[in-house]
Amino acid sequence: MCAFLIVFSQVLWKLAIDKNGGLFNSEQSLLANISNVLFAPAMLLGICLYIVASVFWMYLLGKYDYSYIYPMMSISYVLSFFFAVYFFNETLNLYKILGVILIISGVFVIAKGANA
Repeated sequence: MCAFLIVFSQVLWKLAIDKNGGLFNSEQSLLANISNVLFAPAMLLGICLYIVASVFWMYLLGKYDYSYIYPMMSISYVLSFFFAVYFFNETLNLYKILGVILIISGVFVIAKGANA
C-alpha cells in the first residue's frame, strides 16, 4: 500500500506538471509556473497522498525489520512501470519487462527469506 501511494502521488505530480507545460514553462513567469503547478488539483491530491504514504511508512519502520521492508519498496518500480504505460502511454520493451520480472523475483526471494 505504501509503495502504491507513493507511486500514485508522483503520477499525479507528473500530470500536474505536464498540464502546465512543464515546471518552467517559458510562456509564464517563474512565480506563475510554480504557483500553477503547486496549486493544481492533481498536485495537491498527490501531496496529500504522499503525506499519507509517509505516515504509513513510519508505521512500517516501527513494526518490521528495515532489511525486510526497504527492499519491499522496490515494488514501486514495478508499479511505476505499469502506471507509465497506462497514464503516459510509454512503450513496453523486452528490457523493461525483464527488469520488472527481476524486481518481482527479488521481492519474492526477500519475502520467502523473512518467513524462513
